[in-house]
Amino acid sequence: MLRKLPAKSNLSLRNIAIAIAMGLVVLGAGTVFVLSRKASQSVSTEKSASLLASTTQQTKVLALGRLEPEGKILKIAGLMGAKIRNLEVEEGEIAKHRQILAYLDTYPEMLARRNLAASQVKELQNRLRSDTALSEVEIRLAQSQMRQVDAPKSQELQSQEAAIRQSQAALQQAIVIRDRNDRLYREGAVSQEDLEIKQLLVVQLQEKLIQDKTKLNQLLAVRGADRQTAKKTIERSQASLLQVNSRSGLDSAIQNLKLADAQLEQTIIRAPRAGQVLKIFAHAGEAITDRGILELGNTQRMNAIAEVYETDIHRVKVGQRATITSAALPAPITGTVTLIGQTVFKNNIVGDDPSARADARVVEVKVRLDQSQRILGLSNLQVDVQIDLNSSQ
Repeated sequence: MLRKLPAKSNLSLRNIAIAIAMGLVVLGAGTVFVLSRKASQSVSTEKSASLLASTTQQTKVLALGRLEPEGKILKIAGLMGAKIRNLEVEEGEIAKHRQILAYLDTYPEMLARRNLAASQVKELQNRLRSDTALSEVEIRLAQSQMRQVDAPKSQELQSQEAAIRQSQAALQQAIVIRDRNDRLYREGAVSQEDLEIKQLLVVQLQEKLIQDKTKLNQLLAVRGADRQTAKKTIERSQASLLQVNSRSGLDSAIQNLKLADAQLEQTIIRAPRAGQVLKIFAHAGEAITDRGILELGNTQRMNAIAEVYETDIHRVKVGQRATITSAALPAPITGTVTLIGQTVFKNNIVGDDPSARADARVVEVKVRLDQSQRILGLSNLQVDVQIDLNSSQ
């Protein structure tokens, strides 16, 4: 059976309920105030950070980068699977241009082939010199024979031509005397016997002139035949000399030697340019893999390759100054922007910040460093690059 509470007790409960309601109202208002104040502070902080970032972007461009030698790092390789016979350099060594870095295991065989080809060329050259000298002697003998034919025969021809001129002169004189005696005979001044003597002398001189001319023709014929014989001898000797050159096989042997030289060179690994040996991947007795034999770089001139966001690249100009920092460097290093890439690609360098983008689009910017000597052994070191947009050399 329920008891009826007194009126005074009902009033106390009502007051308590009102007090509780008012307390809740006050607590809610305080909570709303605190939250709104925090939100206001957060908005203010974001605005300040945004303003600071905007100011920084206007004067600086920040990017991650790496250190690399001038001309990049070269991977020196050889025929995949070939074995190294001798390695001629060590890590850290400075190699000169065309210096031998390594020999492959096929080097002794190719060297023997090359030496055999060289000896064959030498033998053929000696034989060719001997055969050529013999043919040249034959040519000189034939030329001497030609001179022997020409000199005496020329003298005989000259003498015979002189004899013909004398016979012609004597004949002309005899004809004049005969004609004069013929007139005198008709006048009765000389006898018939004297006239006949003069006529006989003309006939004799005519026969002698014919004989002299015949002899001259014979001498010319003999000289022509001798000259033709000597000429053919010279031509045969010259043809023999040409055959010596064509049949010697020297040209083929020389080409074989060039091939052997090229094959031998393939077993020798040389430095394509001067640089420092940064890392060796294959030692003596080991096979060459896809990693190559070693890495070579020109560490005397170092660059920083910065990966600048594509949204910032339009602010970067050649000649701007840059500062490179890293925990591995005792002090910042300065440099100058010398090249801006022409290709946008996915970034290769990701920083330690977990919120950093791993798929950002970037452009490579080369910065030539002022103090290369301080970072000779730090190729591929990750660095922070800060490019001063308001500076230039």
